[in-house]
Amino acid sequence: MFSEEERRSLFPVTRSWIYLNHASVGPLPTPVVEAAECYLHRISNGGEAHWKQTGPLMDDLRGSLARRLRVRSDEIAFTRNTSEGLSLLAYGLDWREGDNLVLPSIEFPANVHPWIGLKHRGVETRFVEPRNGRIDVEVLSAAVDARTRVISISSVQFFNGFVADLSEIGAFCRSRGILFCVDVTQHLGALPLDLSGIPVDFAACGSHKWLMAGEGLGFIFCRSGLAERLRPSNVGWQGVVNWMDFFDRSCEPKPGALRLETGNCSAFGLYTLNASLAFFDRFGEVAIAERVGANATLALEEALRRGFRIVTPDTSKRSGIVSFIMPGYDSAVLVETLAGRGVQVVARQGVMRISPHFYNTADEIHAFFGHLDDLCKTTPSGSSGANASKVLW
Repeated sequence: MFSEEERRSLFPVTRSWIYLNHASVGPLPTPVVEAAECYLHRISNGGEAHWKQTGPLMDDLRGSLARRLRVRSDEIAFTRNTSEGLSLLAYGLDWREGDNLVLPSIEFPANVHPWIGLKHRGVETRFVEPRNGRIDVEVLSAAVDARTRVISISSVQFFNGFVADLSEIGAFCRSRGILFCVDVTQHLGALPLDLSGIPVDFAACGSHKWLMAGEGLGFIFCRSGLAERLRPSNVGWQGVVNWMDFFDRSCEPKPGALRLETGNCSAFGLYTLNASLAFFDRFGEVAIAERVGANATLALEEALRRGFRIVTPDTSKRSGIVSFIMPGYDSAVLVETLAGRGVQVVARQGVMRISPHFYNTADEIHAFFGHLDDLCKTTPSGSSGANASKVLW
């Protein structure tokens, strides 16, 4: 196992920043940068010949994702991002006018706009409010009726870091014949996820946050049997069986989720995500989750000690996201000032959100709160954020 010094040396971002913003964009560790450079070298020097290495790498990556999620490789398909992935389900189902779906009101827009876009088909999007920041079966089931076709949630909420009980919600969906869709973008890379025993039908993820593989590549999991029911609005040549026969017009789709792929995805992203997964394997998913949880717990303790208003629910399972309000202070102003001091965090709807990863240290978290203490002495108090009351409970 790497020492702390060796581990941090693999993250160039630590030379310039106290970086506590992985729920927005994760910085690339050195092995991922090296993989990106490998791809650029291959395409620069060989053009199309790079596919001799990239093609097998794509297959290997699909297998790596499947093993990580404990699913079949033909249940994994590559996309550009989470929004595109969720749209495959949203626009592929055979909706009927009067159908509805249920979403938490605090979902990230990637898990909102694809569903709202179904309004023209006569499909109703029903938003439910969290209860004390939590999204559970009781909250979701209150909005369900006989015409509910889908429940779609984030396994980890971007706004407050709440970790949903997927097994409980999935069991409810299965008992009612409702498809269960999950956005796992704030989950993977920070927490393990075993889908083998959880009744999740569809999941979508981007690779640029906790996975730290850069922007422009995503992937989906589509449970065996569901993909055949979908009618994707985008159909492409790489989603058919004879995709290398350029004059085959049979358009026979590939098995499983692979039929949902269209044309070229980001080869650059394939290299970086593949390297990211290999990098994480060197440390171990459990060890990473323990460090992420320890950093989040420390941040919560420091925020509580200062009397801040905690937005993150108090639960036994901890994600890497910690959100709070400093009464009397504008979080957006504080975030901008912190950036000038070499600290990256973010404000969302008037709420301060920090998201340390496994390589962050206790010293960095203490330093972050030390900067806040200093700013509170020198920054005039005022509104804590005009939008906060719109989304908090």
